[in-house]
Amino acid sequence: MRGVIAGLLLAMLLGCASAPPLPPPLRATPEADQAAKLFRSKPGGARVYLYRNTRFGADALMSMRMDSMDLGTMGGSSFMPLELPPGFHLLEVTGTSVAKLELNLQGGRNYYIQINSAVTLEIGKVEIIERHALEAQYAIQNECSMVQPRLFALTP
Repeated sequence: MRGVIAGLLLAMLLGCASAPPLPPPLRATPEADQAAKLFRSKPGGARVYLYRNTRFGADALMSMRMDSMDLGTMGGSSFMPLELPPGFHLLEVTGTSVAKLELNLQGGRNYYIQINSAVTLEIGKVEIIERHALEAQYAIQNECSMVQPRLFALTP
């Protein structure tokens, strides 16, 4: 009987184990932050600006992946600029839920993607929204600090 109880207790404890914490975002230098906020397009390449400027869920880190490759994490009030080849790409954002967005990028253009923790019946549901340039640029310049992606970093 003791063996059964011990086994049940062990199973309960293992069931409470959580996933390891996400690594902290890689903060960019002030110079890189300012250079990225010039929003220069790159001939032949596409620039994608991921940003989180909302207050709701700002403390929760979200994991970013592009084409199944780890880009790193983002907290609130941050942005992550990417330089990608033209064509189809899949953005995947994981927080308390997973959201995906397929992008068809054209060379020489900038794209702005806002990432939110949506206030819905599913608390903390991840939401991905493509935004217009002026709205996104204002939010990035005034409300966000740059985090460095692990891959697809901007080149001069």
